[in-house]
Amino acid sequence: MPSAPVELKTGSTWLVTDDSGRRVVHKRLADDCCPRGQLHPNIALRLQRLRELPVVSFVNLLGVERTERGIVMVSQYIDGTPFDQSPESHRARHIRELRLAIMSMHQHGMVHGAIKPANIIIEPTGTLRIIDPSPLLYDDPKADLLAIDALDPQSGSASDRQSQDDSPVEAQIDARRRQRLTILAVALGVMAIASAVALAIHFGT
Repeated sequence: MPSAPVELKTGSTWLVTDDSGRRVVHKRLADDCCPRGQLHPNIALRLQRLRELPVVSFVNLLGVERTERGIVMVSQYIDGTPFDQSPESHRARHIRELRLAIMSMHQHGMVHGAIKPANIIIEPTGTLRIIDPSPLLYDDPKADLLAIDALDPQSGSASDRQSQDDSPVEAQIDARRRQRLTILAVALGVMAIASAVALAIHFGT
């Protein structure tokens, strides 16, 4: 039986039990994502691609629903402890796992866009899970990597890491990566126009 939503974050995020008895999280999408009350095609495409990511550590996104609280992103509820409340003795291992998971996401052309302690959950089994990706169209992998550096006391300052990354080889790799992301962004824009109707039906909007 569905139960009354439990507010996890004031005015934006709720824990809900769905019709099948499964606990899920509803996160209200910002008005910028839903012009004139409809999910923007580019946002719908990004969420669809995030749903399809073959990254085990990444939370299962289940779709988008229209509720009395607005249009919400629905995802699997992960029970556990936020990264900054986990034992310090385990954090170095969790940082390594986080880097590998985020790098895998980047290899599939996606950026999380909201890496912070509250979005890194350590399950009771010790498994790391990454939740709550930004629905906005982030396309710069460095945003994720710098956010991970901020969590890792062993990484040094962001400016130190940036200077280490500025070797000619790394610069060439970054240039190629930016070129691929630019091409990808253009392609996604074209695909979004072509698939807007189908995605709107898929997400129930």
